[in-house]
Amino acid sequence: MQLDFTELSPLEAYRWLASSVTPRPIAWVSTRSPEGIANLAPFSFFQVISDSPPTVLVNVNTRDDGSLKDTLRNAQASGELAIQLVSFAQAEAMNASAKILPHEVSEFSHCAIASQPC
Repeated sequence: MQLDFTELSPLEAYRWLASSVTPRPIAWVSTRSPEGIANLAPFSFFQVISDSPPTVLVNVNTRDDGSLKDTLRNAQASGELAIQLVSFAQAEAMNASAKILPHEVSEFSHCAIASQPC
């Protein structure tokens, strides 16, 4: 089967790519804004890309309106982020943390998820 991605909408291309590698672990990425607000977001486009040096890649797309997601803005500002794997028991909280919230609202607080400093 051949698929011409140039003929697909961005949503169709995403769906084909996302369903091509399964099961796919979810990275739960936490960052902190310059104002000290903790951010937490799930990312399914995430992979180990090297063992020497140990390197993990997380792909953070822009929002539909072209603006940067809080995760990327915070990581660029601080140079830091933490990556956790999501367990099955955390699936409901992970889905809740995917909601788009105002910059000044922490997903940890909004979803009642405990956090600890890195």
